[in-house]
Parts: sequence; C-alpha cells; structure tokens
Amino acid sequence: MQCKIKRYENKDEKHLSDLLYVSFEDEYLLNVLNSSRLIFAYSAFCNNELVDMIFAWTSDFHPYCTYFRILSNPIYKKANIEEKLLTKVEEQKEFKFPLQTSMWKLL
Repeated sequence: MQCKIKRYENKDEKHLSDLLYVSFEDEYLLNVLNSSRLIFAYSAFCNNELVDMIFAWTSDFHPYCTYFRILSNPIYKKANIEEKLLTKVEEQKEFKFPLQTSMWKLL
C-alpha cells in the first residue's frame, strides 16, 4: 500500500474529524492543532483518505518535554504507517526536548 506523508494543512480538517471519530479520539485535539504551541503535524494519506497523523506541542505544565500524539485508523494498523510517521519526525528534528506521550489500547 502506497501512502503519502505530508505536513498537515488546515484544509484537511474535515478528514481529521473523520480520523478522530474512527480512532475513538475527542475533538478537543483540534485545539492543539490550532494553538501557538504546535511544533509540527504530519498526515498520512492513502487513496486520498487521511489514515494516520502525528503532531507535537509544548506545554506550560511540563516545559522540558515535547508532547506528541499519533492518531491511527484501525483499519490500516498492519500498514505500519505509525512507524513511517515517527521516522519522518526523526528526520526533521524540529524539537529540542525529549518526546513524551501516553499510550492505550482498545480491547
């Protein structure tokens, strides 16, 4: 499966709303993407569908880390797109602090 990774653009917000829904995430994450604390956001499109996304931001609560989140469409889990997004982030080196995230899994 051929997927294209590109910087997130606000014009893709409708696609993002769909991804939030299928990945069981809340729309409050849109606030992060529209905030001045956003460091980067990358989208992965397969067949013109937003299937995965990674974004990072800073926080006053813990200013010595860069928080990040990956959103994934469960249908595309076996495509290893998350790994490709993390590789893209490593190549860019757009952050100066350690990366921090939390993970959970649907049973």
